[in-house]
Amino acid sequence: MPILRYKFGQERGIVKENAGFDDSIFRDQYVQALRLTNAFVRDKESETLKCVAFCGDRGEGKTSCMTTTQGIIEQVKEKSDAYSYVDKIGCKDLANTKCSVVEVTDPSFFDDSHNILQITIGKLYNSYRRKQEECKVDYGKKNKLLETFSRVNASLLTLQKDDIDSMNDLHRLAVLATGITLRDQIAELVKEYLNFMGADILIVPIDDIDLNIAYAYRMCEQIRKYLCVPQCVVFLSLKIEQLQYVVENAFAATIKNPNIGKASDSNGFNFDEIAEMAKKYINKLVPVNSRVEMPKAYSLAEVKLELPTSNGGIMTMESMKKGVLELIYNRTRYLFYNPADSISPIVPNNLRDLFNLIALLAAMEEIPDSRELTKKHALETNKNMFKLYLFTVWKKRFDISTQNKLDSLVTFDYGTSFNKEVIAILSKRFEEQLKKDYHEQTEDDYQIEDTEANISASKSESSKVDTTPQTIMLKSICATDNFGYNVTAGDLFYLFSILEREVLSENDNALLFFLKSLYSIKLYEAYDQVTELEGMVYPKTNDEEKGLTIIDRRFDHSNKLQLLTGGSYFTYCPGDFIPKPSKEVAYDIRIISGKELNGFLSELRGGFKEIEDLEKKENKTDEENKKVKEFNAQLNTAEFFILTTKCAVPQKKAETKDSISLVRTLDFLRHNVEACHYRTFYPATGYYLFDIMSIFGNMINLELTYKKFYYVNDDFYRFIFNHPGSLLHKITEKSSVSRQYINYKDNNERTQMHRLLSDSIIRNAEVLTSVRDIIVSQRKTTHEGAQQEFVTFYNKIQNSGMKTQKTSSDGEQDEITFHFLEPISELLSNILGKKERGNPDEEADIWSKCKSIFDSIFNIELKSPDNLSLEEILKTIRRAQIPMTIREKLKTIPYFSKMDDDQLKSWVPDKPDGTNYTKEEAEEIIIQKYNKEFIQEDVMVSNRPEQVEILQQTEIQQVGMNENEPNGEPTK
Repeated sequence: MPILRYKFGQERGIVKENAGFDDSIFRDQYVQALRLTNAFVRDKESETLKCVAFCGDRGEGKTSCMTTTQGIIEQVKEKSDAYSYVDKIGCKDLANTKCSVVEVTDPSFFDDSHNILQITIGKLYNSYRRKQEECKVDYGKKNKLLETFSRVNASLLTLQKDDIDSMNDLHRLAVLATGITLRDQIAELVKEYLNFMGADILIVPIDDIDLNIAYAYRMCEQIRKYLCVPQCVVFLSLKIEQLQYVVENAFAATIKNPNIGKASDSNGFNFDEIAEMAKKYINKLVPVNSRVEMPKAYSLAEVKLELPTSNGGIMTMESMKKGVLELIYNRTRYLFYNPADSISPIVPNNLRDLFNLIALLAAMEEIPDSRELTKKHALETNKNMFKLYLFTVWKKRFDISTQNKLDSLVTFDYGTSFNKEVIAILSKRFEEQLKKDYHEQTEDDYQIEDTEANISASKSESSKVDTTPQTIMLKSICATDNFGYNVTAGDLFYLFSILEREVLSENDNALLFFLKSLYSIKLYEAYDQVTELEGMVYPKTNDEEKGLTIIDRRFDHSNKLQLLTGGSYFTYCPGDFIPKPSKEVAYDIRIISGKELNGFLSELRGGFKEIEDLEKKENKTDEENKKVKEFNAQLNTAEFFILTTKCAVPQKKAETKDSISLVRTLDFLRHNVEACHYRTFYPATGYYLFDIMSIFGNMINLELTYKKFYYVNDDFYRFIFNHPGSLLHKITEKSSVSRQYINYKDNNERTQMHRLLSDSIIRNAEVLTSVRDIIVSQRKTTHEGAQQEFVTFYNKIQNSGMKTQKTSSDGEQDEITFHFLEPISELLSNILGKKERGNPDEEADIWSKCKSIFDSIFNIELKSPDNLSLEEILKTIRRAQIPMTIREKLKTIPYFSKMDDDQLKSWVPDKPDGTNYTKEEAEEIIIQKYNKEFIQEDVMVSNRPEQVEILQQTEIQQVGMNENEPNGEPTK
């Protein structure tokens, strides 16, 4: 198994390996190159070009691989380890052949005055002189060699005279004759040189031949014409694609065709023809079987990684792809993950770039425990170094325009519109992808449809009206008229989840990765500020500064992490996380009763003082103990809804319960001027938006979360925080168990809050994505009632199995758990029913009352007659387009069953011109009528650009009629 070895400084130069060839990352390349050379040694008298080409991009190790191969060949004559290695891989001819390796030729020396032949001959002459100075020589061999050098040099000087037109006829013939005889002279020179050096094969290595754009083609021609001599093997390192480009340009310049890049005519070649000519030329110069391809860094993902430690030892990591991420985590605590069966884009796919990153990380101070105060400064320094790498070196892969946009995000202060800025970039870059329909089919979509629906399904569609929650959600998130502070991290990561399903280009995937990495860094920074600076979880304005600074009262007590995330980590359509029961309201996100919750909180408020007194009483009666237990259970139930309330919902937006209407309500909240996730609630608020995942966003600022219900009691939060029977108290206790290392000895409340935030806050984009993926991948299809669904749901998140990277090669991975969810799951399990599990009747009665309270808040009847939903209507009419047929389908729904024809026509009137509706027109009139009847608001009167466009399209659409079809269906 190969090992990727890093040594300090090797990223800056050529690496020549002298041993350990079997476990080198180039072991396959060494074997291939040596076997090619062995074949050429066996056929050494051939007059064809014997070339071994080391091919790859810049920084992939071509020169290092070629240099080591040369070194192995040179060491063979010494009967060293190289001899055993060459013999072991079956290169017996090479093992028993003495080779003379010329010093590597650098193409940067090539110009109008010095060509590759002159430089090669010059290097041979230098080798001859060194040999002569080092030991006794045979003067006969020496004189023959010098005579050959003289003849070759004279021929080269003759050929160098380019102005052949000014020569007389005899001189021209002499130059032509020299060109013909030069190859024979070089063959003679090679023979005499090897005879003098006591060798059998000459190896001529030329590095980066394609790098010299101006002269690369001329060099190739000289190699092709003059180095195809017996006993000579040429080693080349090059990038095939760049050499192709050079040769194409040379051919085009030679042809001087004005039609280059245009269609060909009888007098010239077009670009494609020239490209094909260049390809054939290169294939002849460097046949495919003579190419030794360098490995991509990603092909080494599973090999072990070795690097030196600060104390002089060697650290070995299980694999390169894991090792690099562990190094990043150890030095910076930035957490990256490798996708399944793949590798994180933060790991470069180029060997030099990979070593540069490893060198950067290896130079940083190790941080085995980030909790040590002595390491705080070093950790910050490491983070700044890594950010500099990510925001400069890594980012250079993008075009200048994209880089400028990303630069603006890097320097973007948190403010309240960072999410909207990122979404604007994604919306423009992936405009076509985001136009797709991402509605995932449910069991309802696979029901057998009637004949007309089946016929209509085959008709072409010119456009689509937004009739699925997913389509509406995407358009809403990407809308430019949203207020930035109402666009959340959840909205942004909803887009990420959609785009990551697509098959994108490498550059597009890199852009998504960069944006998520940037978001992770900003999450970390905001979290550190909130937790490490006292008083920043629930910021308070200094009274003395009020007259000196501009303060936006909407965000008075919102912390930096809230402003970055918009107060919400997750956005999804109803039923995405917990399946929606048939013809029922979704469990995961829904409208709940503010009236019931507010009334219940007011009742609890009246008992605060009594409970406080009872808690202080040492010897309580059974009745008093029961009263405290009952109060605590009911308070916990109320707290559950406080923690899962996303925001308040205006009455006119809360009066329908189907998924489409709920997604439209979310759309309304995004483009409404009110900062919906930050504001406190009115005492008479009738409806709240329940979101099972809003608990993660609410944990960011618990004091504000509780104080949104300020009307209950001025000291409501303080009572909850200090009361030992509160759900908040249980949560903080549970979170503290595994985080005892956080301890502000003079401030117990700060200690408890920091521990809770450490346990509950998501501060990494990949963890956020992973939580979402776990929920979706393990989504159930059965329904056991809200409380049981929630218990299962939260347990699933707690037992996700997510872990951090190791902090050292022999360290352990920390498990990412959300312990704060345990008391919540326990509460819901209690509400579900204690009596069935053999608990005392008294306790069962307490929880039975809590279940009634829970249901009164959670299950409300909205203004939707006979449980009629817009989704149900649209699914029923399907693709029907004949007005009468649509009305007949409506009558199959109980709400419409008793309507007469005129009443049905108020929903679906005949068109004035007697034609049929298009599918889109039929859906649109239903949507408008539904909203007029049950929301008292026509959703299409908005000036939103996409809605105006839909109306305009609908007005101009005409349905083609096939007169031969008696039912008047639109033609295909």
